[in-house]
Amino acid sequence: IENVTNGTITFGRNDAGALTLTAKDDDANATLTLLGGGTANVSVNVDANSELDVTASAAPTADMVTITNAGQGHATTGVDNLAIAMVTTDGVDLTNSAVNVAVTSAGTATTDIARGLFLDLASTAGGTDKAIEIENTAAWDTDIELQNDEVIENVTNGTITFGRNDAG
Repeated sequence: IENVTNGTITFGRNDAGALTLTAKDDDANATLTLLGGGTANVSVNVDANSELDVTASAAPTADMVTITNAGQGHATTGVDNLAIAMVTTDGVDLTNSAVNVAVTSAGTATTDIARGLFLDLASTAGGTDKAIEIENTAAWDTDIELQNDEVIENVTNGTITFGRNDAG
């Protein structure tokens, strides 16, 4: 610890190596917990050329990231378990995605299944439940584009068209 001032702890080192925070416990698996006080948030900020990495140090035997509100049901409209806001900038030949998933399947048995996205409605109380809702409020050029430039579009209310995006 390099400095502690007004609730801020500064960790420092004299080279460009990694700084590691570890929950140390010699006789059990310890959990490192970060908890915002009151209505405060836990914030992770990165600068222009940094990123937040979650990297396994061994073969995972549990989900690597879990977001849960089990026992604390949402009671406010518009409150989500994960919200992503992404703003792109003008540039030359830029491609950006709010979510980009790359799956590598190493399974060789016919019962091995690799999924890019799995949605499961675990239970319902009888309300209106939707697996996927796509809103095109900002005039997307294409609603859904599949491999080989095949598209599914809903440009006209009540009409779904299947076709080819020859523009590429």
